Amino acid sequence: MKQKIYYKYKNGFAWEPIQHGDWIDLYMQRSIIISPGHLDNEDGVHMIDLGIAVKLPKGYEAQMVLRSSTPSKKNVMMANSIAIIDNEYCGNDDYWKLPVIIIDKNRNTVIEVGERVCQFKIVLSQRATVWQKLKWLFTSGFELERVRKLDDKNRGGIGSTGK
Repeated sequence: MKQKIYYKYKNGFAWEPIQHGDWIDLYMQRSIIISPGHLDNEDGVHMIDLGIAVKLPKGYEAQMVLRSSTPSKKNVMMANSIAIIDNEYCGNDDYWKLPVIIIDKNRNTVIEVGERVCQFKIVLSQRATVWQKLKWLFTSGFELERVRKLDDKNRGGIGSTGK
């Protein structure tokens, strides 16, 4: 039996996430250009909107990282090395974002629609119950299912934990 991971996109057209082993690749849903002088904040961090919202099973979290080729091919590094998305970040408008910094500040960074820039895997959270841990042991993995809407309450975006 596989556990379900529900996801939705902001727009109708989308590159579907693809699972390779334990990791699930995410694709850019639109092309972007990041100019060194036009960043989202003064710390030099740019938040790339991945255009996907995901509902994880209770007791699990997603760990998102760049694909290994992304820094050399796309001139960006992940600002915080790893992103943790807990299962409470699952509202209809809780879209995942990728925090990046530009490596070479003398040139623009272009990332085209359909390019794979990051990946995530599902792991047990530290708050998983005994039942959820047992389910993890006896499951045969996860099944991705695209939906039109996620019915959970919106969390409020990146950095909203504890507010």
